[in-house]
Amino acid sequence: MKSANAIPFRLRIGVTGHRELADPEAIARKVKEFVEKELPELFDNPAAVRAHLENPDRRTEIVYTVITPLAEGADRLVAHSILNIAPASRLRAVLPFPREEYLKDFGSEASRREFESLYQLDADPLPPRNSLSLDNMDEKKRAQERSKAYLAAGVLVVEQCDLLIAVWDGEKARGKGGTAEIIAYAEERGRPLVKIFTSGRGNEINRGAGLKWQSLNRIEEFNAHPITAEEISLYTENVYNQLFANSPGAMLDPAMLGEVRSRLLPGYARASIIAKQNRKLYHRAGQIVYLLSPVAVLAVAIGVLFRRLAPYALALEALILILILLLIFSANRMKVLKKWIENRALAEHIRAGIFTTACGFMPRSLANQAAQATILQSDDWIMRLLNEMMSGFRPPSRCSDETCSAAISFVRTMWIDEQIAFHANTFTRSDRISRFLERAGMIIFLAAIAAAIIHLLTLPSPDEIGVHLTEKLIIILAIVLPAAGASIGGFRTHGEYSRLAKRSQSMKTVLTELRSRFVYFAAPETLAEYLREIESVMLEENKDWIVLMRHIELSPV
Repeated sequence: MKSANAIPFRLRIGVTGHRELADPEAIARKVKEFVEKELPELFDNPAAVRAHLENPDRRTEIVYTVITPLAEGADRLVAHSILNIAPASRLRAVLPFPREEYLKDFGSEASRREFESLYQLDADPLPPRNSLSLDNMDEKKRAQERSKAYLAAGVLVVEQCDLLIAVWDGEKARGKGGTAEIIAYAEERGRPLVKIFTSGRGNEINRGAGLKWQSLNRIEEFNAHPITAEEISLYTENVYNQLFANSPGAMLDPAMLGEVRSRLLPGYARASIIAKQNRKLYHRAGQIVYLLSPVAVLAVAIGVLFRRLAPYALALEALILILILLLIFSANRMKVLKKWIENRALAEHIRAGIFTTACGFMPRSLANQAAQATILQSDDWIMRLLNEMMSGFRPPSRCSDETCSAAISFVRTMWIDEQIAFHANTFTRSDRISRFLERAGMIIFLAAIAAAIIHLLTLPSPDEIGVHLTEKLIIILAIVLPAAGASIGGFRTHGEYSRLAKRSQSMKTVLTELRSRFVYFAAPETLAEYLREIESVMLEENKDWIVLMRHIELSPV
């Protein structure tokens, strides 16, 4: 079941193939057969993907972007086929030459018109692989440059795509940049590949490194998380008003604020709500586990020292231990820690995008493939969501004189200063809690030592029969207090209060230094550079936090 705000899982399908096709209709049928029936085979878990596609209640649709040089023959045929099969599909043009030069490759006016009609579907074509003019070259040099440009375009298609469709006759390459050479490069890179043969042979599927089922599944979990439209709307309005209702945010370009509101804020609201819910579950589960552990020890001590109460005390201990295991099992099964940190990471990336987009610039993490490759490498689904949110956004990449001063003030007060205040508060709160728990643990530890010494000094003589009530109480304290101290230590570690305090203190210092440079040197011509630097600092801090939190596990004490 589709949802109005659901973000689709977009597959980027690269295309390579021959220009001359004996039976285009047969090739189109094979493309249709692959997309509608065989696509799941390219995932690392085909059965799960098929189950997802057969589920009428799914929230996440699989949609496509065709990445193609738009040459005659296979390039255009596959593009037409996929656009017809899935109307929500998009097209990404990778031209070997500038458009005017490339048009000379097409032998008829009808072919040029077809190229233009497809080319217009890409709102932002990639730069041509070869920007040289071939007019002043001799025939040999021109041929060499053309081959190099076609090879470069084919290589870029492979690098940009999630999977490659190759319409191939099965023969070796007949020239540089030919279909066989691009297929070999795709196989070398481990790219999932489907070979659609121009002969009567059926499609050949090569999974390669495989598409990630977990990426599709995590986007489905994100879309399907039970949050009402009213919650999203309220959260969105609150964030928008906080940032843009007053000066300097209100002075920014209204068109850019509209982009923020429609593209980014609903996803930010959803990611933030999911992160907060799972953070609460994770912390509450851990707190209950650490609180119950010394109670279980107390039950054992009572059961041993008070025989009449033994059945009840030991039953209580068993119940507590079962409850602890159930809490841990449920939290781990629900993946509350993983969902918390991943959605927090997504929210922080979107938040950075909110500020850069409001100022009229493309977020750094989405500006180029190299930046994406270094950010959250294992969280492919996060980058897919970010790309989908910003798909088709074409910022002016330079603010006007009227809005630049407002953008500079907005970034300084609402981003840098707000984060400085946030980390100052986080340091104060985390350091206070850490010190309190540390002192409480030390007091309990000293009390345990005192109980042990008192027990030692009040030991009855060997001839005395039985254990007095006072001695039993001392024994209970000697047993339970170390367990309580250990639980407090575990509680302190579970919350990572000490590390959070140190990280926030360090981040406050970095941001304060960044702000001082921003105040004195920020100008319209350098705003983009400063936005990239600020975004890099914010996302790197978030990445460090993810690395820290991923090594924490909820486990029995």
